[in-house]
Parts: sequence; structure tokens; C-alpha cells
Amino acid sequence: MPTYEILTSRGCNTASQCSSCHANSETSPHLFLECDFAKSLWSWLAEKIQCSLDLNSFSYLLRCSDSTSSKQLQDVIVAGIINTIRAVWDAWNQARFQSNKISPLSAISLISAAITMTENYTKSTMKSSIQEFVVLKNFAISCHPGPAACGGLFRDHSGRALGSFAYNIYRLLLRF
Repeated sequence: MPTYEILTSRGCNTASQCSSCHANSETSPHLFLECDFAKSLWSWLAEKIQCSLDLNSFSYLLRCSDSTSSKQLQDVIVAGIINTIRAVWDAWNQARFQSNKISPLSAISLISAAITMTENYTKSTMKSSIQEFVVLKNFAISCHPGPAACGGLFRDHSGRALGSFAYNIYRLLLRF
């Protein structure tokens, strides 16, 4: 990414001031993780995905998407991270090359729409978790709960188990 630090290392002399906040020198960590504009986007995303985001480095960001989450929730988190980075980059380009300042609210709107559009085309499934349901609904994403089943337990008048059954509904639907 052609931030000040990269351009300087290639022999180009430009102003070293961040195009978004005009307060710090323009480095990749500052632009994407430390700038007030970026921090406001990361804070919004962390609230929506109900996860604390570690902004110490790019590699720490992905730790929020752990193996205990469903594939669908992991996809949402990764889409959120990628689209937030893209929104910061787009805002930087607008400020740097067109003197157009993008508001955090506009960037958030674009991030949310991109996550929703991306994830509504996924086939991955969610876990039966209220937290996952809430996160998916925060972005108006269709929930894919995975295979369903039904079952029953038969007891006599004293409560003793007489028998039970369980059946995968998906297999039942395949017969029709």
C-alpha cells in the first residue's frame, strides 16, 4: 500500500501526515489500526460481532474468529475485517487524491452492506446459539441452521421410559 513509509522507502518524498486525522505520520499500522477514523470503524465492528478486537497488529485481528464459532459466523467476522480494511483504504484514497473526507457513518454503511451481500450468498451453517443468531441479524444475514431432526420419548403413567425415536428430517424430506 503506498503509504508514506512505503513511498519514502522507494525514494518518493511526500507529506508524512495522515490523510484522515492529520495528526500522526502515515504508516500502515497507523492508517489501518491506530487512526481515530479506523478505530471508530473497528469499535463499531467489535460491537456488532460481539467480540473484542485486538488492534495491536493485523495478525491479532483474526483471533476473534476462533474455531469454536460456526463456519457462518467465522465468515461474517472475516468479511467484516476485510471490508473494514477496504473502507479505511477507500477513505484514505478519497482524502488523499480527491480531497473528499468520508465520514465514519458512511464507511460503516458501506461495510455493513458489503458484509450482508457477501454473507447472504454463503452456504455455510450456523450453530444453535442466540449469540450467533444476534450477530447474523445485526447484519440482516440469512441464518443457515444446518440439518434438523425430530424425536420423541414415550413413557407410561408412572414415568418409566417405554421407548423413543429420532429421525433426521433432511432424510425424511429426500423421500418426497
